[in-house]
Amino acid sequence: MKAVGLITEYNPFHNGHLYHLREAVKMTQADVCIAVMSGNFVQRGEPAMIHKYARCRAAVDCGVNLVVELPSFYALSSAEFFADGAVQVCDALAISSLVFGSECGELTPLQAAADILVREPDDYRQALKNALATGKTFPQARQEALIHCLKVSGHRASAGNALALLPYEELLELLANPNNILGIEYLKALQKHHSPIAPFTLKRAGDGYHKETLSGSAAFSSASAIRKQFTISDNAMQDSLTQALPQPMLEALHAGHNQYMPVVLDDFTTFLQYKLAEIFMKNPAKDDCIRALCGYADITPELASRIISLHAPSDTFSQLVLKVKSRQYTYSRVCRCLMHIVLNIDAGMPERYRTLPYVRILGFDKKGQDYLSCIKKSCPVPLITKTAASKALLGDDIFSTNIYNLAVCRKFGTIIPDEFHQKIYINPRF
Repeated sequence: MKAVGLITEYNPFHNGHLYHLREAVKMTQADVCIAVMSGNFVQRGEPAMIHKYARCRAAVDCGVNLVVELPSFYALSSAEFFADGAVQVCDALAISSLVFGSECGELTPLQAAADILVREPDDYRQALKNALATGKTFPQARQEALIHCLKVSGHRASAGNALALLPYEELLELLANPNNILGIEYLKALQKHHSPIAPFTLKRAGDGYHKETLSGSAAFSSASAIRKQFTISDNAMQDSLTQALPQPMLEALHAGHNQYMPVVLDDFTTFLQYKLAEIFMKNPAKDDCIRALCGYADITPELASRIISLHAPSDTFSQLVLKVKSRQYTYSRVCRCLMHIVLNIDAGMPERYRTLPYVRILGFDKKGQDYLSCIKKSCPVPLITKTAASKALLGDDIFSTNIYNLAVCRKFGTIIPDEFHQKIYINPRF
């Protein structure tokens, strides 16, 4: 059986995702579609609006044959680690092709950028160093260094004529778009792991990633706009939302609205303030406090110092993020780092997760089960279907889910079953 992989968050699953799913199967002629989905926390550093089991159920009911969870460490990492972990999951599941969305809709320019980032030639390294020295953020500096290599330093052969001839402004836009950036990281990870997976890209249809207003029926609304609407609205079934979501996801959001969703960043304020208060109390000297904060993944001494200096006990989670972010530290970077503190994602995790430790199944239909039967003996890592039997392996994900469920209970008074009492979702048409 030939499988196509989709790396997703489905936060929530909307009509653009349905389009992606159907086009991916069509363009690869795959027998099975597999989604590698973030769990209860997403790459931007925020909680998923609705818990992973509801999102998995909607995805399977919409036609995804198998949903597996991207471990929480990868899901809450930079684009590089997010992509690396997801590609390792795809490799472990013997997926034949990977289809990702992009703003440009062309593989050649993204592959050219990925080639440079994998090889890191001397002129790229020097251009990156020079750009960082001017105070640019790492993403900005990387864009500048890539453009330097593609346009100035003679790497045009690797880029292809079309890319080499693009004006500077168009190259800058291409390398700044969020789906293009993730696509480049997927291509880097495929090269790094010598993966046999064939990459494909599908031009993103509808609204841009960051647009926060809903579109009419003619265009796909962004997930950001849908989340914003659910956060501010008491009517989960309003017409603008029914046009943006397939029926299974709409039903899930309607059932969960003001029961266990929407979950937002500030629902974790109490957890963050408790952890910071504990760190500050145990480390009254600033240098000791900086060292303690640097014990969490991705926190540098400079970022730790900003957190200490700008933190106030009355800050909500989002208020602290906005105070700490700067030209050097983006909103998403700060948000992820603070969530690392809440979820005990320590500085040693990148090394421990350098190699994928397991694949965890969340849901499937008949095709998905048949595919699992075909590959389960050849899967190079444990294929987890029962939480209790893999408690040690799943410790980080179990803890992150417990924190998420506590936030839901505090906000709505609803108790979501813990990881030991959740069952794999099997499509009822099975």
